[in-house]
Amino acid sequence: MRNEHPVCFVSLSQSFGHYNVVATKWGSPLTLYKEKGILSFIDILSMTRECLGDDTKNHSFLLGVSANPKGSMKELIDLIKQKYDKLKECTSKTPVIIIDNLSLWIDIGYSINQVIHFVNVLNRLVLKPSQPDLEAGSFISNLDSGLTHDDIDKTVLWKYMSHMSDMTIEVSGLDSGFCKEVHGKIKVSWKDSLLKITSRIMQFRVMDKSIALFASGMSSAVI
Repeated sequence: MRNEHPVCFVSLSQSFGHYNVVATKWGSPLTLYKEKGILSFIDILSMTRECLGDDTKNHSFLLGVSANPKGSMKELIDLIKQKYDKLKECTSKTPVIIIDNLSLWIDIGYSINQVIHFVNVLNRLVLKPSQPDLEAGSFISNLDSGLTHDDIDKTVLWKYMSHMSDMTIEVSGLDSGFCKEVHGKIKVSWKDSLLKITSRIMQFRVMDKSIALFASGMSSAVI
């Protein structure tokens, strides 16, 4: 958004207030971007509260398969498309779709096939530029690999997303355990034009207003 790329942010796990506080701390206040019209925020938590208040007419996709066997994610897809198309009208730059945690759809009862269909629809949406001379948009999401607690559906989703993505970023703890000076490691993998995958592993430390990255083994705090 600092480069004026419009963003459609779909939040499942946190409120707008939470992300605004974090982003403001890092110098990117979300309220400012909303005022500029380059950020459209879809707050699933607020929709959930409406459902708990018996207002499920417009948000039936939140009921999950267990409560609504015939439910689908079509209503959410239509809402995202509506927001995305509106963002395309306000700027010549291609929009980005961000979903903060795809894995939560599995937690509320949707099947892996339904979530993958949801992903494919959004991926086709961003890959289709609004004008012939524009680059395609981007689709970014965080998700749980499911490897630490043997969740097969989440692992399948993670592998599917890794296969279709141009770049993946895996964040995990240190193999040696907790360390005060080094908080974990990041593995960045990207594909070139021939789909050859290159990976780089770094370690990181979360600072007050940034993240410090350094090569593995460069910190004396990690043996």
